[in-house]
Amino acid sequence: ELQRLRRADVGASRTESCNVRDRETEDKERIETNQTEQYELIGQVRAQLEDYYASLTKEKAREERRSLWRIQRMKLNRLRRAHLMLEMNHLNQELRKKLEGNKKPTTSQEAQSDVQRGRGRGC
Repeated sequence: ELQRLRRADVGASRTESCNVRDRETEDKERIETNQTEQYELIGQVRAQLEDYYASLTKEKAREERRSLWRIQRMKLNRLRRAHLMLEMNHLNQELRKKLEGNKKPTTSQEAQSDVQRGRGRGC
């Protein structure tokens, strides 16, 4: 009977050591699974950050292009106004010259010279 107890004790210790090994293996697998999940999560977060910063970069580039466009538009608007002012002044000068050239003589000397030439009034 002593042998039987010893065998039972040895069998129990073998079973116990197998259970310990199984638990250690399960713990290792659990740790590896957790690490893998963490790496995947870190990869997802990194990808999200990259996407976010890429969208920020695109937005800033668009804002910069719009700012440059507005600056150019304002510069061209000033040039357009200056050109229109010059054109208006030029047209006003031409109009004055034309109006001055079409005026009838009003002084007495000019009227006498017209009469002498036969263009007087009343004849």
